[in-house]
Amino acid sequence: MQIAFPKPLRTGDTVAIVCPASTPRPEPLERAINRLRDLGLQAKNYRDLYTANGYLCGTDAERADELMKAFADPVVKAVLPARGGYGITRMLDRLDY
Repeated sequence: MQIAFPKPLRTGDTVAIVCPASTPRPEPLERAINRLRDLGLQAKNYRDLYTANGYLCGTDAERADELMKAFADPVVKAVLPARGGYGITRMLDRLDY
């Protein structure tokens, strides 16, 4: 078995920030986004990262759509989830593998 490693990020690369599970707290997420910018990276998102639908950050369809947009975006070099958790399993059947 051969292990695949991603290419290292370079200054100016774009990182997509997605919320596939719970709604993140604003302060830690803003610190993380600012840290990415301090490292010379561009942060990109596809919708409001703080819109809650119950305890999740949007409906299952919205979160799946956001994740697929990030993976399909030709300028994005990395996808960074703001949070993880149970909510991501609810949308697995909506992803285009």
